[in-house]
Amino acid sequence: MSADLPPSHEKKYWAFISYSSKDRKWGKWLHSRLENYPIPKEFQGTELFDGAVLGKDLKPCFRDRDELSGSADLGPAIMNALNQSRYLIVLCSKNSAKSEWVNKEIEDFKDIGGEKKILALILDGEPNATSNSNLPDEEECFPPALRYPCEPLAGDMRKEGDGKERGFLKVLSGIAQLDFDVLYRRHERAQRKKRLVLGGASIALITTLTLLSIAAVSQKIKADKETARAEIQTRKVEEANANQDKLLLEASMGDHEAATRAFNEGRYNEGLAYLDRSIRLKPDNVGPQIMAANYLFGPASPNHVTRWIASFDDWVTNITFNPNGNLIAISHGGSLTLKEAGTGNEIYSLKFGDFVTPVAFSPDGRWLAVGSDDSIVRVIETATGKEVSSLEFGGGVNCVVFSPDGRWFAAGSGDHTARVIEAATGKEISSLKFQEAVTSVTFSPDGRRFAAGSNDNTARLIEAATGKQLSSLEFGKGVFSVVFSPDGSLLIAESYSEISRLMETATGMEVSSLELGVGVNSLIFSPDGRWLARGHPDNRVRVVEVATDKDVSVLKFEERVISKVFSPDGQWLAVGCRDNIARVMEVATGTQVSSVEFGDDVESVVFSPDGHWLAAGSRDNTVRVIESATGKNVYSLDFGTIVTSVAFSPDGRWLAVGCWDNAAHMLESATGKEEYSLDFGAIVTSVAFSPDGRWLAVGSENNTA
Repeated sequence: MSADLPPSHEKKYWAFISYSSKDRKWGKWLHSRLENYPIPKEFQGTELFDGAVLGKDLKPCFRDRDELSGSADLGPAIMNALNQSRYLIVLCSKNSAKSEWVNKEIEDFKDIGGEKKILALILDGEPNATSNSNLPDEEECFPPALRYPCEPLAGDMRKEGDGKERGFLKVLSGIAQLDFDVLYRRHERAQRKKRLVLGGASIALITTLTLLSIAAVSQKIKADKETARAEIQTRKVEEANANQDKLLLEASMGDHEAATRAFNEGRYNEGLAYLDRSIRLKPDNVGPQIMAANYLFGPASPNHVTRWIASFDDWVTNITFNPNGNLIAISHGGSLTLKEAGTGNEIYSLKFGDFVTPVAFSPDGRWLAVGSDDSIVRVIETATGKEVSSLEFGGGVNCVVFSPDGRWFAAGSGDHTARVIEAATGKEISSLKFQEAVTSVTFSPDGRRFAAGSNDNTARLIEAATGKQLSSLEFGKGVFSVVFSPDGSLLIAESYSEISRLMETATGMEVSSLELGVGVNSLIFSPDGRWLARGHPDNRVRVVEVATDKDVSVLKFEERVISKVFSPDGQWLAVGCRDNIARVMEVATGTQVSSVEFGDDVESVVFSPDGHWLAAGSRDNTVRVIESATGKNVYSLDFGTIVTSVAFSPDGRWLAVGCWDNAAHMLESATGKEEYSLDFGAIVTSVAFSPDGRWLAVGSENNTA
């Protein structure tokens, strides 16, 4: 039967997804994730063992319930789709175990020689429960055709298994024949990059929004006595013509102070009434306008509304804020859209010849450097979208970064070069050739040097003005990240070989080499840049003094470290582990200060701004806030779903929580009382406050920003 089948590399579909109709939402989810997952650039064009060649994605995949809805005869249509599929993915659940349809598709795929290309993805239940005397038969998740001894390679999306992302990536790695560890490490880096920090909108915008909102709100909340008092005060001010401006300002400031007291005491309506009068008395008094914007639109507001959501037709690859935080550049597919951060209003949208990924604002925000797979890097005037300059490479542009003074920018390309370019003219200042694609570039704080990492397994330190190589570090695999320490004295490079190396930039000498291990969130600096915490594959965390690379302490754990963070004063390190425990450790001695135990992995830990509290979120669906010094429980909250991220506001008043329920929750940090939640339509992967606490950035698993 299989003799008439097309060769594997000529088959139409990367995979056929088989599932029970009761698991339709999972089928749709997997279909979308597989077809929209971007294959890493370094693997595109790779010829697989069966002759297939990897492209930018795994399109198309086949999902029978949708694609055959118009077919008059499902039997031949299903068989044809199976014949045209390289792999069969079976969504295994208690539902699919009972489905004759799913079992028949497995048997048919085996009959045409596909037995070794079946990938099982477990949703619920237990595999081979029917042959296990300790498990009830109704827990079986494998259809009969998959059961022992013919167990296929399986990803396990259950909470106690791989989890949703690891399970998906295992299936993806099986189809694309890519190393799972590499894919998962890329996934964790992507999650870290999603922790974007929002800046504030401009004063003019805030003023406009505030005046409009207060005019509407204050009419409803002002008491008669406040109106009367305002009229009396205004009359007195108007009568004092000789000193009118001074009196107006004094009256405005008095009401501003009264509003502050009212808000601190929880009297929001009265506070808004005071602010309304303060702004009317002195419209150019900015203080009350900013306060009003915070309470009307910020996370502290009882009247909080979602700022805006933007949806796009293609995958969102990059979100970048300008230095002032009032503009946001979003690259999606082959387009770049510039929006006002405060309102979401589109300023302009530009289309390019191919996929847009790297985007960078100049330090003064005047220009925007945009790289694309069409091999061109362009400098755009931020205000107008007009092209200022451009330079063509011999391959797709992978990374861009401006020099500290904004005169130059560096770009790395698939044509194996790293170049420094004059932003105003597009003139090439210097260039250095590598053996493979350049994946990462960064300038030193003084702008005299830049570093580049490449798939040729090297990280190189380069003189920016000449392109002269000053020194280099060699690895066993490609380098995906290069970054300077805050003072520029060290260069840190990370490789796909799970190795990190530190170079002293003044001498080019390697200071240390560290094996990171798979999936470790490897390097974090203390707030003052004095110490560096580094993860090891043997579940250790070393804290070293940056200036000397000498160990300050070595922390040993029973399971892998998932998250870690320094306290604001740098004296403590909080660590969340797969042993279900969040710990506070003293950096100088490595001794445990306090701990709290969960029922599952600890996904996120964060100190309050004063370091007094530690908040931790877990896969056991809970968030717990403890006293950092004692471990005493302040409160514990059950969200009924996995908690992915927690963040304190800069003033410590609010705690944001991201969950698998597709929502970001805003809590009063002292009590755990929920003020509001926002639904994002997909799992929330990260939450982060802006430095001034006025905005909250939320990352989720959908194509929205």
